[in-house]
Amino acid sequence: GCRLPGWNRPVSRPLATSRQLCQQGLAAAERTHWDEAEKLFAKAVESSPADPDSRRHYAEALWLRGNREEAVAQLLEAGELSPEDASLRVRAAEMLLELGHWELALQSAQVALDLDPKSAGAWAVRGRVRQARGMAREALADFQRSLQYEPSNRGILLELAELYLRTIQPERALVSLQTLADTYPPG
Repeated sequence: GCRLPGWNRPVSRPLATSRQLCQQGLAAAERTHWDEAEKLFAKAVESSPADPDSRRHYAEALWLRGNREEAVAQLLEAGELSPEDASLRVRAAEMLLELGHWELALQSAQVALDLDPKSAGAWAVRGRVRQARGMAREALADFQRSLQYEPSNRGILLELAELYLRTIQPERALVSLQTLADTYPPG
């Protein structure tokens, strides 16, 4: 039967069905058939409610189809099912931030940092939350920390440059933009 890597026992039938449905959902998503993907991921979650991966994929499909609150709920549930996965908390923080739930986004980012203090994504999303809350100095520190762990992240370099401009630090903005330009190949 099917086996998960590192496990000595067979995968349960519901989990195997869930994984199969997820693969079909991912194929539908790749073709940008999000309605089909959403249905397949929903069936995957129904088949194996304790599988965090199926919930993660379902959340993304819900998000892209505009069912934002349910997407966050699915992602938070996936985080509860896989409490050591910082990436789930980072994505939840990104979604919560976009919905304007700053305090919840900050909490989720902090949980991700507690799980993985070297997570560039967690530092970046915490910086975005702090920036949205008007905490420019703290946001700058978080963006710098994010770049410490992922120095060539073009998105963060651009966000950092923009924040430097807003805080009237044009020299630092220019340095950030030059660093951003250096991430591209010549020509």
